[in-house]
Amino acid sequence: MKLIRTIFLNNFPLKLLAFLLAVLLWFQTSGQKEVRTTVAIPIEFTNMPDDLEITNDYPKEVNVLITKQGSARLDENSLSLAVDLRNAQPGIAVLPLTEGNIRNLPSGVSASDFEQRRLRLQFERTIRRLVQVKPAILGTPAEGFQAGVIQVYPGEVLISGPQSKIDKIASAGTEPIDISGRNESFTQNVHLDLDDISIRIEETDSVDVVVNIEEEREEMKFRIPVRPAEGQDRIALINYRTVEITLTKPVSYQEEINQSLFRAFVSVTEEDEDGSKVQVVPEIPIPEEYTGILRIESIRPETVRVTLRGGTS
Repeated sequence: MKLIRTIFLNNFPLKLLAFLLAVLLWFQTSGQKEVRTTVAIPIEFTNMPDDLEITNDYPKEVNVLITKQGSARLDENSLSLAVDLRNAQPGIAVLPLTEGNIRNLPSGVSASDFEQRRLRLQFERTIRRLVQVKPAILGTPAEGFQAGVIQVYPGEVLISGPQSKIDKIASAGTEPIDISGRNESFTQNVHLDLDDISIRIEETDSVDVVVNIEEEREEMKFRIPVRPAEGQDRIALINYRTVEITLTKPVSYQEEINQSLFRAFVSVTEEDEDGSKVQVVPEIPIPEEYTGILRIESIRPETVRVTLRGGTS
């Protein structure tokens, strides 16, 4: 015991000083020790022009080799690679990635290497356009019934996206509407369905679809005369004397149709010049006896040519 006391207490001030110097040296050397780690840093775009879209696939994060002194503190979750797009134009841009792009990099921490030093982006103009909604109908109604007129509210929706994609969109579809076994009309709210996720719907993501279920109808065709409408004295000549119409009626309606009650009428506007030849769509009113029973499905030809007085025929 005496020996141990002699070892520790003999020249105690000098020994204490040596111990303190050793501790200080350890702190200094440990603080200078470098630690390297690879961090996946997410890419963050700034100042993106409102009228541009990025249309190619690009990495959402980049692996960066980070070097830090042992005493430096680093919150990896706070880091991001900020890419300034204020000068972006339609086309392809190759943007360098450097340590200067890293946000929230603390003192004593540096980026030693990037797995990817360039970011390749393709830009396109953003286009907005109204397109019609075409509902997807599946199944068959109950026996003796058919799907009639289908109405959509709203009938058009505003879509936006890259110009190359918008130019290919003719209409917006919906999720399927099953009419299997139905024998009554109904209304259903359905979500819009666009195959391309780069296309956005601006105002609403659903529409109301009114599906009219009606009795099965049968088709008939006959020819009817074409005449000028009342007060159309300017019409001198019509190139077709008759047109063929296609009508449908409910299967259960078995009464004979009086074809002589049908006429096709043509009329011109005040803007049509005397002596000119004008293509006109005939109007065919349904006789009162058949209102709500018969329905005109088509006319052939769809238009006729009329010649106005004052010119040659």
